[in-house]
Amino acid sequence: MHDVPPLKAEHFENCRLFADRRALLEIVPKHSIGAELGVLRGDFSNVLLTDVLPQHLTLIDLKFATDISALFRIFIESGIVDAIESDSATALGKFPDGHFDWIYIDGDHSLQGVLRDACIAKHKIREYGILIFNDYKMGDHTHPSGFYEYGVIDAVNNLCIQDGFELIGFAFHPQMYCDAAVRRKKQRSPGRLWTPYRAEFI
Repeated sequence: MHDVPPLKAEHFENCRLFADRRALLEIVPKHSIGAELGVLRGDFSNVLLTDVLPQHLTLIDLKFATDISALFRIFIESGIVDAIESDSATALGKFPDGHFDWIYIDGDHSLQGVLRDACIAKHKIREYGILIFNDYKMGDHTHPSGFYEYGVIDAVNNLCIQDGFELIGFAFHPQMYCDAAVRRKKQRSPGRLWTPYRAEFI
């Protein structure tokens, strides 16, 4: 396995731990604008719709594994959901910068693929928008052809080290296919307390 850039304490000092990725959605603002890269059969898309109640959700996959138009027909007809069958980075690139409140990234897990998604996605979220990466681990130990190496840790850690992001949420998984949520690090202002678990100052 390749070496990944290590994080420092400053990169996760405001990180909150969650039992699973559904619980992690607590930090995603309700009635927001989001996207899911890597939809497959739409199972987690349904969770996003149920738990986040997004104002709008864009679903992107190179090839949907089910009839998304039929599965989410009511949401599509009401204008809440758009389904785009395309390369994720190419599809994201067509949106204006700062368009999304959050993006859930579960697409191409190869080093080149996930870094490409991250490079585009970081521009497409608002200033303190959230990026959530599925499968924050070194690779797939159950792949039919043997261990398949991932680039997810590289993408997340590089966002923190090079782009001023920080981990704000980490969700566990029984086989450690964990989720990591990052956001640009906010600067503390005198007399104001930053609350890492809600997207606001108090």
